[in-house]
Amino acid sequence: MTHATEPQNDPYELTNLATSSDPEHVRLITRLNALLLVTKSGSGLTCRNPWTALKPTQTKATISSLEDAMDPKYNTFFSSLPHVGFQECMSYQYAPNEIPFYPPEAVDLGQQFRQPTDNFSAWYASGAKKVPGNDGHEGTESQRNVTLETIMKSARNLTDEELGKKVKCYYPNYYGRGDDAGDDE
Repeated sequence: MTHATEPQNDPYELTNLATSSDPEHVRLITRLNALLLVTKSGSGLTCRNPWTALKPTQTKATISSLEDAMDPKYNTFFSSLPHVGFQECMSYQYAPNEIPFYPPEAVDLGQQFRQPTDNFSAWYASGAKKVPGNDGHEGTESQRNVTLETIMKSARNLTDEELGKKVKCYYPNYYGRGDDAGDDE
């Protein structure tokens, strides 16, 4: 029996498995949610290795990889974690917008490493030339097992003209609209 999600049945990957009720998919989604929950909340070690923060209380085993985490004995733990969500899409990190946190004490979002968001500035490329797109659909069955070596044969560096000029602009005017663009760099 083949699944609707196998490459030959979904060559352009249009089936959203995130909403699947298949137990295997649900198990994976709960583990990916946990990883995102920790990495968006953490700093230092937990950001680099989120498994250090994910410690199921019902077992003494240590989880050190997604493969370990997929064990069904952890279903209750991973299903109990809050779902990642954001109140609104913002261009800077604002803790009240990013609730929930895991572990809960990560609410400071590593503030000791952050600068204030007042006068937030961003960069955009001024005068960049549009880079040509691909010739056809991507993600086809023939591309699923392509090697990095094959990809690198067709890769190229962008030209200075394609990259444009890096210009500083200030929040909320990220894209250089208006007259508040900062100094060029």
